[in-house]
Amino acid sequence: MGSQISIETSNDAAAVASAIFNGPGVSITDATFETSYYEQNGLGGYLGSAGIFSSGPFGIGSGGILTTGYSRDADEDTYNQNVDTQIDGSEYCGPDTTNAAVLSVELVVEPEYNGLSIEFILATRENFVNPDPIGIYLDGVQYAVDTSQNRITAKS
Repeated sequence: MGSQISIETSNDAAAVASAIFNGPGVSITDATFETSYYEQNGLGGYLGSAGIFSSGPFGIGSGGILTTGYSRDADEDTYNQNVDTQIDGSEYCGPDTTNAAVLSVELVVEPEYNGLSIEFILATRENFVNPDPIGIYLDGVQYAVDTSQNRITAKS
């Protein structure tokens, strides 16, 4: 992704949700991290699995970032692909997952709009033995599936 992208690590679920769902006609009513990692790194900065980005790639100028590693590393050419945040998986990600970053959002689509469009990039720096999945649920139904109804992963 290069050095152009700017990432701010955040543990503010409402701020990350607002960065993701930022179009006209959408109002965030509640946002929480179901699972996420966040700590001060002792050097005046923060390590965390969520954040907000600007100057993003592929025509997505800004938004939120959720990762199994550290959000700040998404723009690095040198990285540690084996970051273990010690965070368990979740019911949304599957029983064998680890290092999950799960953001739960309640939102309202204003009456004059007929839906919600989401753009996302799913990438990984890990091997493809256990590719990272993405989940987009509405009322318990998984919508992040391909045309054959298989869950979307970094290997899809």
